[in-house]
Amino acid sequence: MFLLGFVMFRYPVKWAALNARFSDNKFDSPEQLAHTKQLGICFMVLGPFSLASVLAAKFLMASLK
Repeated sequence: MFLLGFVMFRYPVKWAALNARFSDNKFDSPEQLAHTKQLGICFMVLGPFSLASVLAAKFLMASLK
C-alpha cells in the first residue's frame, strides 16, 4: 500500500496514463493530478498502519494456538 501511494505521489502523470489505458476517461487535468498526489499521500500514511494490523493479527493468531 505504501509503494502504491509512493508511485501515485511521485509519478502522477504516469499513473494517469496507466489509468487512461484501462478506461475511456483522461486523468491528466491539473485537478485530477493534484487529487492523485493527495491520495498517494493518504496511502503512504495508511500503509504502515495496515502493516501493523497484519502483524498484530499474526501475533494474536500465534498466541491463540
